[in-house]
Amino acid sequence: MADTILTDTPAWAELNVPTPGDPIKAALPDGAVRPGYQKLANRTAAMIEGLHSPARTYLLPDVGVLYDLIIQPLGWVGLVDSGGKWTLIYHNTTDTYDVSTPGALAADTRYWVYGYESGGVLAYERSTTAPDSRLQYKTGDKSRVYITTFVTNDFMVPVGYTQSGRVYTYEGFVPSTTEGGTAGGPHGNLVLNDAMITGFATALNLGIAVPSYARQAVVKAGTVGFAASSRIVLYNRLSSSINGRYLDYTGTNDFMIQATIDQTANRGAPAQMYYTWSSTNLAMLLNLWVVSFVE
Repeated sequence: MADTILTDTPAWAELNVPTPGDPIKAALPDGAVRPGYQKLANRTAAMIEGLHSPARTYLLPDVGVLYDLIIQPLGWVGLVDSGGKWTLIYHNTTDTYDVSTPGALAADTRYWVYGYESGGVLAYERSTTAPDSRLQYKTGDKSRVYITTFVTNDFMVPVGYTQSGRVYTYEGFVPSTTEGGTAGGPHGNLVLNDAMITGFATALNLGIAVPSYARQAVVKAGTVGFAASSRIVLYNRLSSSINGRYLDYTGTNDFMIQATIDQTANRGAPAQMYYTWSSTNLAMLLNLWVVSFVE
């Protein structure tokens, strides 16, 4: 009986586990592979989807390197290579990827960055296609492993951020109209721009500042103007009925507050919250930014 000869690793044609009925003792010609043994070996490849660690990256708005994304070592990365086989790549370098390399970015747009195999090492590309539900690969394409995500401002420049695991923290805040920004929106991580007062709970989509699959976001609200008393209520809820955690704050003149907004019940839909805004000065304005979010 011929010996079982396994194919080369670390590339596999499939990840299937042994199927009942696969021969493991039947006589086979030299060089043949018994399906049971081969599938058992391939089964170890199924672990590769969990071997790579979430990225540790940062993209800071430094003069001259507005588009440079720094990607720190990821460890083992599992993906389908350029030959269509599952493979492991050990990533132990700090890489710089210019996110404008494929061409100019669009204004106020969320992008995702993916890694792919090229010549046995990781290369990078940006995309407007979100990752799959496990946040591991590009939707519908396991040759593209998910690395990170960023958003641009009105001037087609990425909003600086840092990332550690699944936690993203913005390093800058897009200015409102009264701060020298442009009118309209959305504006990168500015989700409420110079809003007039409202005496009732108002829905607010967090838009491009928070991906729809995010679990949690931290928001910062700031007033513009002078008043004897202004009140902001930030609701951690997804409907107009009052429920869940909320922050109720009253202050004078200009002030800023932060609140945590859970999104677990809203995954797959636009990230959303509610707010109430009132003031003794009817000309007071309210701005709201996303500070950070958790995937």
